[in-house]
Amino acid sequence: MKLLIENWRKFLSEDKQGTKWEPCKGWGETTTGLYGEELFSPFLEPRVGKGGWECNTQAEDLILYWLSMHVTKNEKMPTNVVALIKKVAADGNEIMQRQKGGKDLFRGSSREKVEDVMSTFKLVDWSKPLKEKHHSGNLWMAFSFGGGYKMNNPVASWSEDWEIGADFARGGPTLDFQNERKFQYIYHTSPGRGFFIDMENLYDLIDNKLQPLKITSNKETSFRSFGDYQGVDWETLLLGNIGEVIPCPMIWINMQAIRRGIPDIKKVDPELAETIVKLLTKKKEDFLSRMSKGWWKK
Repeated sequence: MKLLIENWRKFLSEDKQGTKWEPCKGWGETTTGLYGEELFSPFLEPRVGKGGWECNTQAEDLILYWLSMHVTKNEKMPTNVVALIKKVAADGNEIMQRQKGGKDLFRGSSREKVEDVMSTFKLVDWSKPLKEKHHSGNLWMAFSFGGGYKMNNPVASWSEDWEIGADFARGGPTLDFQNERKFQYIYHTSPGRGFFIDMENLYDLIDNKLQPLKITSNKETSFRSFGDYQGVDWETLLLGNIGEVIPCPMIWINMQAIRRGIPDIKKVDPELAETIVKLLTKKKEDFLSRMSKGWWKK
């Protein structure tokens, strides 16, 4: 019996399979692509529960390590890993695939200095707000936008949840809401305008303390599941090249916050400052008019 078990374990090892008794000691192999029969097998709940899984390839270990570092620590992802993710996602694997359709996507941003925002504001059609939203006591207006989001890194976080975009814009550089910047805005686009990765199934990956990630031939680390972050940011990853511009037909502006920045705008573009003041004045007049008609009693 002992010999039978040893031979079985040897077979599993040679076939690049891992178990809870004998985890993978090296990378799995594949002749068909960057991963084997099952993507991220050691961290799929059904496999971990049964105590056996397919060994990750080197590409799978690298992708998982950097995805976790990006989501949990906001670490910048190397371009070679970004290229690996794009190749795997292009295969249409259900665990990690390119998002080509579905809900619109949002990314919040903010600036404190007017010189850092004027190039963006000059591409906004301020003549007519398209939509309005109220969130956390702030009025946001959406406008047609003739620009896009310029990538400063090969990976950027977006969300299907508009409110998450608003919170990231309001939170400031430290996301503590203690130092809100004057100029807050949300880029609004759709999945087909960039290479976006659907993260929904990746949030379901679980920790497997028995199976480390092998980052290099002599470096190992544990995979840290990031499922807890789903409720915080409901993230969709944008992958691209530094300098690439993702078209955004709409942009949302926090009209409450921009009040503090009007004097700064007036110094560099008096006409734009006047336009924004007129928008805010009209909004106030409309509100007072509705109040005088007793709209809340209807």
